[in-house]
Amino acid sequence: EPGQDLWIVVWGDVYALRCALRIAAPSPTEEEPPSQPRLGELTASHITPDSVQLEWSVPEGTFDSFTVQYKDAQGQPQVLPVEGGSRTVTVPGLLPSRQYKFNLYGMWGRKRLGPISTDAVTGEGCCIPCPCPFCVVSLESGRNLVKSCVNKLTKKRSNEMREEGKEGQTNVYALHFNLCFTDAVEVEEEPPSEPHMGELVASHITPNSIQLEWSIPEGTFDSFTVQYEDVQGQTQVLPVDGGSRTVTVPGLSPSHRYKFNLYGLWGRKHLGPISTDAVTGEDCCMPCPCSLQSFVLEHFGTAAVETEKEPPSEPRLGDLVASHITPNSVQLEWSIPEGTFDSFTVQYKDAQGQPQVLPVDGGSRTVTVPGLSPSHRYKFNLYGMWGQKPLGPISTDAITGEDEIEKIMPAVETEKEPPSEPRLGDLVASHITPNSVQLEWSIPEGTFDSFTVQYKDAQGQPQVLPVDGGSRTVTVPGLSPSHRYKFNLYGMWGQKRLGPVSTDAVTVEPETQPPSMPRLGELTASHVTPDSVQLEWSIPEGTFDSFTVQYKDAQGQPQVLPVDGDSRTVTVPGLSPSRRYKFNLYGMWGRKRLGPISTDAVTGEAAVVLEKEPPSEPHLGELTASHITPDSVQLEWSVPEGTFDSFVVQYKDAQGHPQALPVDGGSRTVTVPGLSPSQRYKFNLYGMWGRKRLGPVSTAAVTGEGSAVEPEKEPPPKPHLGDLTASHITPDSVQLEWSVPEGTFDSFMVQYKDAQGQPQALPVDGGSRTVTVPGLSPSRRYKFNLYGMWGRKRLGPISTDAVTGEGLCEPPSEPHLGDLTASHITPDSVQLEWSVPKGTFDSFVVQYKDSQGQPQVLPVDGGSHTVTVPGLSPSHRYKFNLYGMWGRKRLGPVSTDAITEELPSEPRLGELTVSHVTPDSIQLEWSIPEGTFDSFMVQYMDAQGQPQVLPTDSESRTVTVPGLSPSHPYKFNLYGMWGQKRLGPISIDAVTAPSPTEEEPPSQPRLGELTASHITPDSVQLEWSIPEGTFDSFTVQYKDAQGQPQVLPVDGGSHTVTVPGLSPSRRYKFNLYGMWGRKRLGPISTDAVTGEIKTEEEPPSQPRLGELTVSHVTPSSVQLEWSVPEGTFDSFTLQYRDVQGQPHALRVDGDSRTVTVPGLLPSHRYKFNLYGMWGRKRLGPISTDAVTGMFWCMPLMHPLHALALEQSEVEPPSQPYLGELTASHVTRDSVQLEWSVPEGKFDSFKVQYMDAQGQLQVLPVDGGSRTVTVPGLSPSQRYKFNLYGMWGQKRLGPVSTDAVTGESSCMLYLCHLQALGLDQGLNQDRICPEPLGPSGKWEHLLVAEQDGGLEGWEYAMDGWMDGWKNRLGYIYRRHCALCVAAVDELEKEPATEPRLGDLTASHVTPDSVQLEWSVPEGTFDSFVVQYRDTQDQLQVLPVDGGSHTVTVPRLWIVVWGDVYALRCALHIAAPSPTEEEPPSQPRLGELTASHITPDSVQLEWSVPEGTFDSFTVQYKDAQGQPQVLPVDGDSRTVTVPGLSPSRRYKFNLYGMWGRKRLGPISTDAVTGESGSPLLHPYPRDCIEEQLNGPRPSREALIFLGGDRQRPLRVFCDMETDGGGWLVRAGGQWSLEGNCANLGPAGDAMSYHAGSPFSTRDRDPRRRPRPCAVAYTGAWWYRNCHYANLNGRYGTPYDHQGINWFPWKGFEFSIPFTEMKLRPQHD
Repeated sequence: EPGQDLWIVVWGDVYALRCALRIAAPSPTEEEPPSQPRLGELTASHITPDSVQLEWSVPEGTFDSFTVQYKDAQGQPQVLPVEGGSRTVTVPGLLPSRQYKFNLYGMWGRKRLGPISTDAVTGEGCCIPCPCPFCVVSLESGRNLVKSCVNKLTKKRSNEMREEGKEGQTNVYALHFNLCFTDAVEVEEEPPSEPHMGELVASHITPNSIQLEWSIPEGTFDSFTVQYEDVQGQTQVLPVDGGSRTVTVPGLSPSHRYKFNLYGLWGRKHLGPISTDAVTGEDCCMPCPCSLQSFVLEHFGTAAVETEKEPPSEPRLGDLVASHITPNSVQLEWSIPEGTFDSFTVQYKDAQGQPQVLPVDGGSRTVTVPGLSPSHRYKFNLYGMWGQKPLGPISTDAITGEDEIEKIMPAVETEKEPPSEPRLGDLVASHITPNSVQLEWSIPEGTFDSFTVQYKDAQGQPQVLPVDGGSRTVTVPGLSPSHRYKFNLYGMWGQKRLGPVSTDAVTVEPETQPPSMPRLGELTASHVTPDSVQLEWSIPEGTFDSFTVQYKDAQGQPQVLPVDGDSRTVTVPGLSPSRRYKFNLYGMWGRKRLGPISTDAVTGEAAVVLEKEPPSEPHLGELTASHITPDSVQLEWSVPEGTFDSFVVQYKDAQGHPQALPVDGGSRTVTVPGLSPSQRYKFNLYGMWGRKRLGPVSTAAVTGEGSAVEPEKEPPPKPHLGDLTASHITPDSVQLEWSVPEGTFDSFMVQYKDAQGQPQALPVDGGSRTVTVPGLSPSRRYKFNLYGMWGRKRLGPISTDAVTGEGLCEPPSEPHLGDLTASHITPDSVQLEWSVPKGTFDSFVVQYKDSQGQPQVLPVDGGSHTVTVPGLSPSHRYKFNLYGMWGRKRLGPVSTDAITEELPSEPRLGELTVSHVTPDSIQLEWSIPEGTFDSFMVQYMDAQGQPQVLPTDSESRTVTVPGLSPSHPYKFNLYGMWGQKRLGPISIDAVTAPSPTEEEPPSQPRLGELTASHITPDSVQLEWSIPEGTFDSFTVQYKDAQGQPQVLPVDGGSHTVTVPGLSPSRRYKFNLYGMWGRKRLGPISTDAVTGEIKTEEEPPSQPRLGELTVSHVTPSSVQLEWSVPEGTFDSFTLQYRDVQGQPHALRVDGDSRTVTVPGLLPSHRYKFNLYGMWGRKRLGPISTDAVTGMFWCMPLMHPLHALALEQSEVEPPSQPYLGELTASHVTRDSVQLEWSVPEGKFDSFKVQYMDAQGQLQVLPVDGGSRTVTVPGLSPSQRYKFNLYGMWGQKRLGPVSTDAVTGESSCMLYLCHLQALGLDQGLNQDRICPEPLGPSGKWEHLLVAEQDGGLEGWEYAMDGWMDGWKNRLGYIYRRHCALCVAAVDELEKEPATEPRLGDLTASHVTPDSVQLEWSVPEGTFDSFVVQYRDTQDQLQVLPVDGGSHTVTVPRLWIVVWGDVYALRCALHIAAPSPTEEEPPSQPRLGELTASHITPDSVQLEWSVPEGTFDSFTVQYKDAQGQPQVLPVDGDSRTVTVPGLSPSRRYKFNLYGMWGRKRLGPISTDAVTGESGSPLLHPYPRDCIEEQLNGPRPSREALIFLGGDRQRPLRVFCDMETDGGGWLVRAGGQWSLEGNCANLGPAGDAMSYHAGSPFSTRDRDPRRRPRPCAVAYTGAWWYRNCHYANLNGRYGTPYDHQGINWFPWKGFEFSIPFTEMKLRPQHD
């Protein structure tokens, strides 16, 4: 009856759905509101260790939904939503044995009733509690709408109202399955105001979830949406109901940053977003067996709980079906045939195409997806979460039912005329491929919201493809070849679906039949050792691209081992003994991963291999921290037994990153630098013994507290790093040297990557300028970075590359290719990277097929591990194979697939909305669903009908349009600018708010003065005043550098704005307008000129070079003098060419006016050019010629000395101060200093003094020493020494003293016997000149026979060294006599511990000396070797205290035919240079092509200002490969050879100036046509290049085998013996000796015809003793040779020299040879 509530309860066998239907009375009087429901009692009905089941009653009424609130174990509030029909819920993720209080609230409309509460204690745990909580959302399903009931009741009520003559309208409200019908209210209230969103915060964070909370300060929302991107970058959407203020986002990844956007839905509006960032916690969780066991007990009974040794097998998803469908929901059901999941996730797209995610707990097998749209097709994907793995998906499609409510409800009339219905035009198939069809259609009238393409796939299953409303074309992918399809296009207009329009299309046949899917056979473990397992498998059908082996290591970490597709076996290394492993093999076939097939294997027991005399394993002793500062810890350790090869210290820095510090095997102490103050560190020390890593031994230490550094009056200047060079290279070490042109560093750090790619760090003390990096691999390229540590700053790096020498002990093992990856992909290129875990390759070859299926080959040099493959097609799959070339072998391939990127797609404008309206402004917001725009443009017409334009930058998604009129309708069009295109518009209409009525209108405001207050090269800051009134907003207008008008809106409260994006050095005029209501007042204006990019001070006047003259000439040197009539230079550079034509440069400081050029050849003419360096300019040159004199003897270097530093006992720490400094012992080249420290203790000392050239020298001394010897001084020279004490960060002192060194009394001569005109048998008294000094006499003479071998030298040297004490002689090769003058004995010091023994030169090469010394008693902390180089610069080489040998590199050798001399530089004192202004930057002029031939272009250019160090010409060859041609800095022209005829080239010229690359300047040129076709367009050798036209000797481009794809740059000799000789080539050649020489020297090559080329490590004939070993060369050996042009230089015996038997026999080593190749022609 009217006025009564009718309750209908429908019971199924499982589910109950309850509907409250209120039928309103016909009376116009006030309705009876439904009675308020009431909560009953809350109880905990079922409790486990990790969950509590709650039950409650509702004695009266019904609720829309419920909310359970409680606090978790961390005290964080948790909220669990429950639907209104439920009376029970299980709260998961609790901790065992813990008390919880649960509050239950009932949601009724907008009210929250309750709470009712209960307490519960979880059960005792069956295991250790899980440290990380998890959230399971339980969703009950199976709700049924009673359609017949609804239809019957609504029809009955309509008939009753119609009989009573009452007109009314029925409004339907549905919330959580509750339906209520009421009469419409004739007079509606004021519509609710728009709600506002408050703040969004992340309130609770775990490793895999984040709880979000937010506030709504005003109004209410219908619902919310949380959007974020997962770790794969995919957008995820989480719907939230409108009454919630918190939600937990599950399924996140640990330690990952997420950005969350919250949108509020209000009617049809999408408000927001508000945003927050959060980082998930670290993953400390292990799987919790408690909850799993309780789950099994609850659902499967006790029989299922069996403890198994095997880990649980991976669960499997079964079928997904849609079991119950309504107009706005779909119920999904699924099965799990095997295993259990932790949780599930349902993914689908809503009616607007936005992705939605619905989490489901792991115990559920059904869920109802709510909030869907009627008559809409949905595709649902179900994923199962198992640990960290998402498995699946399984999928199903469903179409929601028609809206029953809409059928019985009259349409709501709108106030305005509805827009006319749009109309679909024609649908055509415009582009067809074997697997896709492109559809196009027209819309002759109106616009649609979206489109839907429907068709059936090849299996007959219906498919739906949504398309946005702005599109008129779509490509349907994934079709089957040669199949007929019918496509239906529907247009979506509001809630209507119009259409369809249809078309048929047949996909084309594929060009080739696709290969059948391959099949994996059986996987077996064929060979097992304690640390490896060999796997074998079969492929019964088809082929795979590659394979992947997966297993878990001993720590349980998953490991992946890639295998190429041709392999059927692989060995898995690095396993642990006696351990079971499970191996899974997957086959990769295109983009599919097939498999796996699996096998188990147990590794063997570790066996002990007994050797006859195994070296005893060393033992690590105790590790202690002996000296601690705020930023360093000194570690000391002992080795009680044996010796180690090296040590490694490992620790974690303050950020928790692991650090490794290598230490050599002789050390027992190391200082760990760069630590943080007051921080605890744990240090682990490992000992490396062969291939074993023993240890660790450990210790912990806390660094000292950091103290503030008191400011000094004059802080030390910031030091600068100079050049880093590799000075001495062996197969397993590289010696690095560097300079510090200004200041001093506390220490240095060398960083590089070892052969396994692991980063290594080598610390070096601040006084060192050289270090040897040990433990490298032979024939490997290394990059070394040197950093300087200055206080807490790390400066640098400076870098250098070096390739270690070839190993000589054993032949190199076969190299291995590692992994090949595609690291950087663009639409037309792919960058490949690969590793070589073992050995080195001569070269590499990349093979692939282009988009036309043609094979392509890309050669790569052996030192590279990366290459970019150009010229690819967009969106195309490529397979790349990499082969390594090792001698004549081709190893590999390793493979990878890559798909090039699509060309950048055109961006798309989304929706334009009005977000905020005032009487004089409207705020617009828009979205960009795809792509990015360069800028936007808003267009509209003002109240006077004038068009207005408002530009907006590309990052904006909102703009406020100011200066509008109240209560006025506007239409706004938004365009997006994308390159040269203008896309759009998207449009919206809006009406400004009415103007508020006020009694007294405000007085008109007034603009004051506009000024430019702050100017940079690209911005101007404007400021203005408002003397009276206030403005609503301001607008700044100006024109940009292109003359385009720009508008910058400013809010009314601002009086300053910065105008960005301006151009440097440009004048701008700015106009400021004030917006006041509908008026625009002003403008006020100002002009401003933007600043220059780089302002430079007025340079000082340019200096000028005078005259260059030759003042002194010897057989091997020339002394030059010059004048500087005006100004001063920073430095000078002297350039000249040696007898081979190689350029040399000699740097001279700016105060010098003379220099001696050493190392010249006798009786030779030289031209010298002198340049003056002024700032960054190079002025000059001035020039002179000189002819060197006849050869004579020349003095050699002074002896080398070693320096030992004593260490005193450690004093207790106290405030130190320095006592007196005295010079206690003085010799001709050293001064011993002594000092006292009356109180306290210093960390270290520094001795500073100026050397003979005026250069500042710094000698570091440890804090325990009170004496030091300053070596390397010059005789008879006054020195002033300053001693500083270092105490923490302070430098105290100095204390000073003066000393004058003694006179020199040592001379060392190396004289050539023939040059002296003497015979070999004369004694030293006749050969050696008179010694210098009062006590000099000749002690030894060594004479080598004219044609004798090195044995005489070695024998004489051994006898000479036996009796030589405290002296160093230098001996080199043969044909020379060595004269050694006596050295003054030093005053004997009282015997102290330790003591230095003998210093000897043990190994001598043309450019280095290896020194060895003994320490008969005690040990030293370190050693220092000092000597003077060829420029007479003092060099210091530090050596650690455990070493007794060092190699002194880079000594100067002059080679004259078979005569060798060692030369030392003269001592020249010079004052210290003063600093000057840097030179101004040079400038490139114009580049032109001056002379063009069919295969070359000559380029010319000018340099109107300054000078460059060098130039680089860059261009692309005919194959599109970039080419680089270096040119020296003095040249102004270069010829580019090897071009193709009739082809356009673009040349770019860069100028190198210091570390800067300036330019480019460019020019184009087209090579000439061949007057007649070239005889050989792709010449195979220099003969064919010569036949193309006569030209001089030069570099040329030949093509191997005449193949244009295999170019090779060579040098062709076109003059000698008719020309056509190939002299040298870049790249790798495989040659066989099939040539002969028939000239005057005779034919020695015919004997070698047909022989393979062999080296000491590769002998194709496999002789027991290879010829290359026996005759010390590399050649086309037969058995063995008549010619040996790669033999040992200067060896006239045993056929080991450079021999040509028909000419000089086997006992003559030819001093100069040159090989030239050309084919024989009749």
